[in-house]
Amino acid sequence: MLFQPKNDHLLFAYFGISLQTRKRSVQSELRATLALRKRVGRILGGTTNSADKDVLFRIAGDERYPDIASIPDFDTNPRWAIYRVDCLSMRNNLVLELRRHLAYLDPETGEWDALTHFWQRASHDLYGRQQPSDSAYAGYYAEWQQLVPAERRADLIAFNIVPLSRVLGIDEEGDIGHPLPILYIESTPNGKILDPTKEIYSIEHTLFYGHTADYIPSKEKRVKFFEENRLEEKK
Repeated sequence: MLFQPKNDHLLFAYFGISLQTRKRSVQSELRATLALRKRVGRILGGTTNSADKDVLFRIAGDERYPDIASIPDFDTNPRWAIYRVDCLSMRNNLVLELRRHLAYLDPETGEWDALTHFWQRASHDLYGRQQPSDSAYAGYYAEWQQLVPAERRADLIAFNIVPLSRVLGIDEEGDIGHPLPILYIESTPNGKILDPTKEIYSIEHTLFYGHTADYIPSKEKRVKFFEENRLEEKK
């Protein structure tokens, strides 16, 4: 009986619990989440489809921005970075595409392989640092096309997620150094932009008429296709 709305004052008096206070708290949280979804949706072109949008993720409160030289370990632990946002998921996670590698896939057996030492870069440069050009990419791409039959060509894609709850602020227009949307985020407990434990992989296989199918790669089914065909990773 104490859990009936009319007895909420007694429940609070005897046990320190208020159902109405909890309800208002949940409502406030929900309103904030929905408002944030709408704001993020504006910079992604909507919340119901794929975005494929470059966004600068910046750890809020780091006053060294945009001076990369002032951070000795920036290469291994960047405080801001540009990632391509694939979509905003139904669970309120921003899904980021980190890397895309040329791959081989046998859709019947699930066997696969990939050239993982290089990948397609982001289309925007960080202020003060130009993306290194990979002159070998064009050569590898041409060899990959000749070596891998069309029906077995694929891309190995590395994804990561940033929960919407970590977004603290949004700059929809960006700044003079980065004229693209900027998301100010709370860092992970170890001070990073991304949580490496949340990195996931998918193989995108192109079918006829431009359609694609996605596969979850199994470590046990990785083969040495490129090594055996002398298109191994050259370090």
